[in-house]
Amino acid sequence: MNENTITLTFANKETADYIRLVCTRKGIMLEGYIIDNFEWDDPLNCMRYDHIRKITSDTCIDCDYLDKCPDGVVKV
Repeated sequence: MNENTITLTFANKETADYIRLVCTRKGIMLEGYIIDNFEWDDPLNCMRYDHIRKITSDTCIDCDYLDKCPDGVVKV
């Protein structure tokens, strides 16, 4: 697998079949479906501004993903 490959796993066969059907009916590839349905309007605070180079505890305050994020910083 090369570095720019993403593997998708769906909850069940019915979901995978539904997504495949939607892509077929819309005449788009799976990549297009993902990009069209991704929540681009709601970026994480650490990804919102180009000037943020170093993530600090202030950046991570109130983040819902702090417990899962490998880059998360907690003030000690």
